[in-house]
Amino acid sequence: MILALQLVVFGAACAALTWGFTRVLIDVLKKKLVLDRPNARSSHTAPVPRGGGIAVVAVALPAWALVSALSSERPATLAVVLAGALGLALLSWGDDRGGLPVVLRLGAQAVVIAVVFTMAPGRWELFGDLLPAWAGMAILGVAWLWFINLFNFMDGIDGIAGGEAASIGIGLAVVAAIAGLDWPVA
Repeated sequence: MILALQLVVFGAACAALTWGFTRVLIDVLKKKLVLDRPNARSSHTAPVPRGGGIAVVAVALPAWALVSALSSERPATLAVVLAGALGLALLSWGDDRGGLPVVLRLGAQAVVIAVVFTMAPGRWELFGDLLPAWAGMAILGVAWLWFINLFNFMDGIDGIAGGEAASIGIGLAVVAAIAGLDWPVA
């Protein structure tokens, strides 16, 4: 019960910080005219601010670092994963600002995934003994590349990316609480 309460309080604090920062950020982005203009593929009909993910990153990365500091995770692994996440966030901001070529985005994303896999070993064995380690990592790398781009696509559909992220996070927290995992792991 205490774990569930801690997760709810931590989650609510992160949600409140993200919401508050997003509200401020949207106003700044509108004033600076950092806007996504509708086109034939858009789900919106009026210009909307680009860069709202800055608020999510600004809360999520420190929260992730805090939770990981409380766990038994190796600091070097955490630093590599956080650096990779920050690198992807900066790449996304560059794309929001100027529309980066697809080849550059996919290449940079693939490099970040490969660096994280290389620098944080032992976490990427998805298929056990069913496949050679290199084949499992290649499949997992393609899956991560797909997920990053799927999430970026969903981000252009008002609210769907946030709703999906919240659903996944809540689901993981519930599973962790039911499994009786320690607070940092949960």
